[in-house]
Amino acid sequence: MAVSISGPGTRQATGSSDGAKGQAVDEENPKSKKKLLIIVIVAVLLLAIGYLGVTKVIMKPVPHYGPNNPPANTTTYSLPSETLNLADGSLLQVTVALQLTATANAKSIGTFNPQLENALIQDCGTWTYHRLLAANGKTLLSQQLLHSFQGILKPVDGGEQVSEVYFTAFTLQAA
Repeated sequence: MAVSISGPGTRQATGSSDGAKGQAVDEENPKSKKKLLIIVIVAVLLLAIGYLGVTKVIMKPVPHYGPNNPPANTTTYSLPSETLNLADGSLLQVTVALQLTATANAKSIGTFNPQLENALIQDCGTWTYHRLLAANGKTLLSQQLLHSFQGILKPVDGGEQVSEVYFTAFTLQAA
């Protein structure tokens, strides 16, 4: 088979019919590679979009609230002021406010007032005057109360109902 080149990018075959098949394969090969490359790129993009859609929309992560991740749209719920005895005989007068998350319902939390007040009395009753006066005493007490209150008010829709405990009044009297 003889091949003659007549211009840029063109070939002409002369001779047997096998040469015509070779010419057709040579010309179709670059086109099919381009088509294959385009199909692969489109498939990768569709997979990436599908993955992002599944992870961001369908499988929304459950919010975990904490000091560095405050919840949005929150309200506070105040417990009645309490005067109670500490472990060393000192007195503590305290008022506590709970920061509720978006999943909490303040009306339903009111039904747990006796349990919340009991946890407040029990937890504070283990502390002493000097321990509460320490630099981190109130912070540690608020963390202990948060843990106790979260144990009473179980998570709703995978998220805690109470995200923070605030002291709105705090008065200590030594024994």
